[in-house]
Amino acid sequence: MKKYRHAVGYLRISSDSQKDNTSIENQKDSIKYFCMQRGIYIEKFFVETYTGTKLNRPQFDKAIKYLKENKGNIDLFLTNPVLNKI
Repeated sequence: MKKYRHAVGYLRISSDSQKDNTSIENQKDSIKYFCMQRGIYIEKFFVETYTGTKLNRPQFDKAIKYLKENKGNIDLFLTNPVLNKI
């Protein structure tokens, strides 16, 4: 069984009004903790302020492009469980 080693994180809040709270930082901390416990290196975070109801999200699209360009080098695409509209 392959041991996971490299990951990309995707963080999102749905509106500019949420920027002032710690939602993004909490998401990042949660993913960092998960990875630290499992020996996973986070290659990059993609951060977005965009509604989850739209399919065309610029940072999400960049993340998918990055994954395709680094196929075979990235083992996991991580989001916070709260992001149930990915």
